[in-house]
Amino acid sequence: MTALGVTFDSHAGGIEVDHLLASAAFPIAFPPVSIDGRVYVDAGVSANLPIEPLCEGSNPQDVLCLALDLVTAHGKVPRSLDDAVGRAHDLIFASQSRHALQRVMRSNTSASSGRIAIVYLSYDGSGREIGGKSLEFSTHSIQRRWAAGKADMQKALASLADLPTSPGCSIHHLRGGSFFEPA
Repeated sequence: MTALGVTFDSHAGGIEVDHLLASAAFPIAFPPVSIDGRVYVDAGVSANLPIEPLCEGSNPQDVLCLALDLVTAHGKVPRSLDDAVGRAHDLIFASQSRHALQRVMRSNTSASSGRIAIVYLSYDGSGREIGGKSLEFSTHSIQRRWAAGKADMQKALASLADLPTSPGCSIHHLRGGSFFEPA
């Protein structure tokens, strides 16, 4: 977990409840969390898909990372102010994710590193989200998001045997039940 430039790592110091609360402390909706005198908020504000630590240093083990994005870069042309707010939200966060994926692909993984396979899944909301969806936590919305995430994850896990592997780092999107590597 990364919180505004700080990585909370279970292998280096452990993860406690305050670390989890800090990583979910989205401003306005949830209060910031203080850990060792420093105040943290949800890293999604500045690093929506914090995957860069995967390629830092030398790790001789193979890694499978399931990178889950709660927004999508793909969507319809807005037809109302609420639609425009929602698309702007999606594009801001999806751009952060796209840039993080590009940085990981450009990073120099060491020759002693194992294979790093990133399976990237993004939630699209199917046009049923409101513009201010990042602050919308109704029971119905949460249940719909959980069901969509569960369905996407089941497809991804069922398809892992077909995941192409290669040395170094690779990113795979799941679409229509099969993996593809983005251009």
